[in-house]
Amino acid sequence: MKQKQAARRKMSRRVNKKHRAKRDGQNRDGAVRRNRKSIRAATKMAKGTPGTVRKNGAPFRSRRVPAFRNPKTELEAAIQRFVDLYDFAPIAYVSFDRAGRIEEANLAATELLGDPRDLLIGRPFAFYVGDLDSFMRHLLYCRTSQQQVETELELKPRKGERIPALLCSKPITSTTRNGALLYQTAIMDLSERKRAEQALRESKQRLLATYERAPIGIIESSPEGKYVGANEEFCRILGYRKEELLQRGIKDVTHKEDYSRDIKLHRQLVAGEIPFYEIEKRYVRKDGAIIWAQILRSLVRGADGTPLYTIGAVRDVTEHKAAEEKLTWLAAYPRDNPNPILEFDLETNAIYYANPSTFESFPDLQRLQVR
Repeated sequence: MKQKQAARRKMSRRVNKKHRAKRDGQNRDGAVRRNRKSIRAATKMAKGTPGTVRKNGAPFRSRRVPAFRNPKTELEAAIQRFVDLYDFAPIAYVSFDRAGRIEEANLAATELLGDPRDLLIGRPFAFYVGDLDSFMRHLLYCRTSQQQVETELELKPRKGERIPALLCSKPITSTTRNGALLYQTAIMDLSERKRAEQALRESKQRLLATYERAPIGIIESSPEGKYVGANEEFCRILGYRKEELLQRGIKDVTHKEDYSRDIKLHRQLVAGEIPFYEIEKRYVRKDGAIIWAQILRSLVRGADGTPLYTIGAVRDVTEHKAAEEKLTWLAAYPRDNPNPILEFDLETNAIYYANPSTFESFPDLQRLQVR
């Protein structure tokens, strides 16, 4: 009995030993397979090739890991770019504190003010200002305002003439010096602009003097025929003050018999049917006197071709017209004279002229040849 039990226990141990060996082998093969799969996935990730692996039954896509940048290098490069933009800007820049002392300056500022940067830094900006009161007001406005402050004043560089300039200052909250707020200031040289403005003023003055002192009348009329401008000579011709004349139009000062002809040509001019026109007409002066004038009128258009106003050159021809009428009368006087008028040569008795009354009074003269 005991022998049978011992043999049975020995057989059981053998069976258990085989089962354990088989189980260990299965576990070992599975671990190898899992390890091989993990190695393949890791190899794909290392090469940067996206692959799909299973993790806990869920799909997972591997990606290339981005390379880390050096923030210190990028920040230094950005700061250097800003410094270059500031230093080499074509406009002069300075920064001064509440007392007006220069704390920063770029190269354009050193060139404008005529001193190197090491002399500018720490020096009061007022040292380079010709109008100290204007700069002190500018500095006061900077202290009391968070907006941009602009002031025109004159700078006095160490060398050269004074320079008209525009200061544009704004507080920079991100930049302080020893805890004090700095005011970033752009200095714009206004020399060229001032010269252009002066040339424009002189040109306008010459044009105005030519307009007002012209020896002929100049009149500007709206497309509707209302006066919008007149020089002194035209006012003198009609006897009106300029303020009175500009309240009137072509119809108000033109003789009623000549108005229709004038306004018809004026409308054709505005419509673009004719480039200009010339006319002789009668004006009625303020005192009621009738004067004759010769007018040459053209049209001024805007950039888009819209008629703006007409401009006319007016010449008083009253005296000339009276002289013409007198010459016409004198020319017609011998012919229309009821008395005989005879012109002849005393030596040769040759007749040069005889009016109709002469032949009526002396019929025998008709036989003579009038030379």
